[in-house]
Amino acid sequence: MPSPDPAVARALTVLVAAGTLLSIGLGARQPAPRDRHAYLGQQVPGAAPVVFSPGDVSTDARELGIVFSPDGRELYYTRVIEKLPMLFRRRLLDGAWSSEERLALVAGQPEADHSDPALSPDGSRLYFVSAARNDVFAPGGNIWMSRREGPGWAPATLLPAPVNSDGGELYPIAVADGSLYFASNRAGGFGEQDLYRAQLRSGVFVDAVNLGAPVNTAATEVDPYVSRDERTLIVAARRDGNRGALDLYASHRGTTGGWSPLVSLGDSVNTELTDYCPMLSPDGQFFFFSRRTAQGGDIFWMRADAVDALRARP
Repeated sequence: MPSPDPAVARALTVLVAAGTLLSIGLGARQPAPRDRHAYLGQQVPGAAPVVFSPGDVSTDARELGIVFSPDGRELYYTRVIEKLPMLFRRRLLDGAWSSEERLALVAGQPEADHSDPALSPDGSRLYFVSAARNDVFAPGGNIWMSRREGPGWAPATLLPAPVNSDGGELYPIAVADGSLYFASNRAGGFGEQDLYRAQLRSGVFVDAVNLGAPVNTAATEVDPYVSRDERTLIVAARRDGNRGALDLYASHRGTTGGWSPLVSLGDSVNTELTDYCPMLSPDGQFFFFSRRTAQGGDIFWMRADAVDALRARP
């Protein structure tokens, strides 16, 4: 067999090397292998939202507000049964998901409503909303907090002002430094419901600050999801042109610290129904939200990168 032309040989070498580098580069961008137990072992969704865990988490009742622990081995969600919101937990134990466990965390009030769960970044604190009786604030939804205690949770305590107020508070979400975002209809806001941020300093929440324009308006803004790095906000809001009573919108925070105007998540997410309770999975790969119907409601999920408004911004 004749020897190859030296020029051809050099070209082939370059092509092989380039192909190898391309393969390495593509391989480096691939996500880590998925644990077959992740997300209750459900088949992962595509670009269109689908019901999460139908017949199990999502049932004929009304489910909303799902959240996962940082390691993905626990999940929490709300189910409304006979008008009472209840908080449920599932855990991955010895390679299998446990059956759902109802959490009743307000001491002396086992039938108190529980909803809107959220976990601190290290998973040691569980926040939720309840209208449980208390002697501090006016009746209505308030934010409570429970500390992890062994495999369970200690009795919850009512967060003091400035988190709670004589108004109602909803949908807490904790960010990297432990600070808390939430919605409130307290006096002094821009509209019916506004979004606030309470700074955590030396273990105490201080300075609950209204996010202001352009996020808050004379209309309604509720159910804030905020990424741990506080660069992305997703909110259920009323705006001109809404398809439903509440639509989901995104905002991004720039290097100057201000939030951008809200952008709709689009018709693949927003419908003529109420779309609310946004949440990203801990790995950022999946977007979860709730959709309410006249009969009840379910939890939906989809690929996060399929929603243009959720993609990273500079």
